[in-house]
Amino acid sequence: MLKGTYPFVPKGQPNVLLQAFKPKNVIDTLAMRCVSEDLSIEEAHYTAADFLFSQGDSLNAEQELHSFIAKLPFLELPYRKAGQLFIKYKRFEHALPYLKRAYTLAPTAYSAKWIGQILVYQNQPQAAIPYLEKSLTLGGANDSQTYYNLAGAYYQTNHIEKAIESLKRCLELAPNYPNARALYEQLTAPEP
Repeated sequence: MLKGTYPFVPKGQPNVLLQAFKPKNVIDTLAMRCVSEDLSIEEAHYTAADFLFSQGDSLNAEQELHSFIAKLPFLELPYRKAGQLFIKYKRFEHALPYLKRAYTLAPTAYSAKWIGQILVYQNQPQAAIPYLEKSLTLGGANDSQTYYNLAGAYYQTNHIEKAIESLKRCLELAPNYPNARALYEQLTAPEP
């Protein structure tokens, strides 16, 4: 395709090699969209990684993510987007280092929330609490899922009153949040 452009052909001539190219798969299509400037290289890497994950090819998907990160290693976005993909495919343990790097570069409610949630799922509630609390101050104050996970972390660390307050807020935001009402009633029930 490169030989179809200047200096291999006169300036201004159409790239006949590009016009004749027939994509054979999704990756070829993404490459074509990059060449035609319909898609950024970064977005192509991210989309390719998403496609590869969906096909069960996590090794090549992660290589695509590393290519994406290598283009912008000092920005939060590529690390956060890598974390988002691992979360989408329920590969939480793989998401954690990307989210932590994103958080180090530029803390966001999203990265703080998910670091906290993953730590709760990994039975590290004490480590999760600061991230979940920070998520609320970074713009996640209306996120019922964060409050629910924070309540769980508080409960596991014997901060029962804080757990109850977090559950109250969770239920204010989402009255039907799964398991929140049952946990709230359990924690607020009079002792026998």
